[in-house]
Amino acid sequence: MLGVCTASRRSLVLEPIKNKSVVHQYIAYPARTHPLIMPGVFENEVYEYSLPKNFVSEKIDKKINFDSPLGYARFSFTKEKNSDKFIAVKEIFISENVINPEQYDEFLNFCVNIRQAESINITFTADF
Repeated sequence: MLGVCTASRRSLVLEPIKNKSVVHQYIAYPARTHPLIMPGVFENEVYEYSLPKNFVSEKIDKKINFDSPLGYARFSFTKEKNSDKFIAVKEIFISENVINPEQYDEFLNFCVNIRQAESINITFTADF
């Protein structure tokens, strides 16, 4: 499974989260006049990448977490120093719920934060 990747002699830029969340569909609607009947969502994905041998010395430990009254989103991006394995984990949970129009703005912000985290780029610098 490949994420979006751009490489040069000195750097490698990877967008590791390939599958985008089902909550993206709600971003197209900036407001609501009627309640949204939200089905439960649970997405748990692990992506493992093998990096070229000249990109192993760097250590990466990045975590992004969002909490909402409706659920949570957890992202982690890790690579041990001198390892060629890079791992990205996405976990999203949203409880089954009815979102009233006055609550929708908070839910929309939560969805936008998820979209931004799923689109993050991780840059690896070549070893010299």
